[in-house]
Amino acid sequence: MGKTKKKFILLTLVGFFVALFVYRSFQPISTLPLDDQCIASFDTFAFTFPDRYGPTQEVILPLHPWEAITTLPEVEDLPAGRVSGKLEVETVRHNNGNREIWVSNPRSDKGFVYLVYFEGAKEWLQIQMEFKGWFYPEESLHISRENSVWKIRIFDGQILLFVFDDDSKRFIEQQVVTIPPEWRLKTKSLRRNVFDNIQTLWDENDTLWIFSSNDAVYNFDPATQQLNRLASLEGYATFSDLASDFKNEVFFDAYDDQTVSGTVLQYNISTNELAEVSLSKMPGSSVSLVDLNGNFWLGNSYGYRTPEGNWKRLNPNPINFWWHMDFLDDWRYYVPPTPVQQTSDGRIWFVINRSQEWNTLRSGIAWFDPNTEEGCWFTSEGAQIVEDSQQNLWVVIENTLYRYENETLAQ
Repeated sequence: MGKTKKKFILLTLVGFFVALFVYRSFQPISTLPLDDQCIASFDTFAFTFPDRYGPTQEVILPLHPWEAITTLPEVEDLPAGRVSGKLEVETVRHNNGNREIWVSNPRSDKGFVYLVYFEGAKEWLQIQMEFKGWFYPEESLHISRENSVWKIRIFDGQILLFVFDDDSKRFIEQQVVTIPPEWRLKTKSLRRNVFDNIQTLWDENDTLWIFSSNDAVYNFDPATQQLNRLASLEGYATFSDLASDFKNEVFFDAYDDQTVSGTVLQYNISTNELAEVSLSKMPGSSVSLVDLNGNFWLGNSYGYRTPEGNWKRLNPNPINFWWHMDFLDDWRYYVPPTPVQQTSDGRIWFVINRSQEWNTLRSGIAWFDPNTEEGCWFTSEGAQIVEDSQQNLWVVIENTLYRYENETLAQ
């Protein structure tokens, strides 16, 4: 009788855990927050396949607690095109008690435009473009530890450092470093697009890191004007945007120039070593984000890899993108959202961008909190979100600058 009872209890427990597993597999990944206005949940945004024949997606502006601050002015000589003409917040500077919101077209390959909104004076400034030509340089904007606004330009065998002058309200050239001719650091690709072969980032020590495909990793210290050639990237024809913790680790997708196969590489700044990241437990995906805990997020909402090498899925069976191609056009019906930013409150922000031709498809921004498992889809346009030093959030949607104010500091 005792053995029968034990067997019954064991079978009951096994059945309970199986039922619990099945139940959990059908549960939503996130819940809607109680105090935010949302279009829908993060799950709807990330894991529901859109109706390709559905109605055109309506324009939905950010809801409370986002606040519309001002509209963007008309821009002189703004490069045309979906990417070149997309203005986004790039950085925010606190300068002598005033706040400056810097807006640019950071993903452009046809020329760079910079706008600055002076919050105290409620005025916009457009900084005139100094460069005109067929081949456009790589540019990178950075606020230094001394609170200066730097602009680095890589072009025609030189690295040029500009600093924004607060009196004249323009960039002034400070340094020019000539790239040794025997090095293959170039800004002109076969397709006349510098973004095919160069990616850059700044670290917390104001050092610029340059990843040049089929060449090498470089770093440049503006303080010493020292340009160093480091680990080799021979054999990798192109790679995607860099994902970094801005301290020591940099991740990126690299594509072999012979087989056009891709792999994820991890570069260690302190040791100057490259290593391949195994994706054996997760579907192939692009590099996207390294969060504050060192977790490495994939670019398709599947999940993330911990610093210990363990993988965590957000959804057991997320959908892949659906690619449509025919003789006359080449466009995507659906692309999963990409995690692009983590804010200091722990939320991960996901974006889907689309062109006007994809107007029946879902797009916009949503956030997901891994700690509370809450999530919110709140606007219909994808854009870059920037957090300032006072934890306020800034974004440009439909040519309007929005702010998400940190309520703790506002009180």
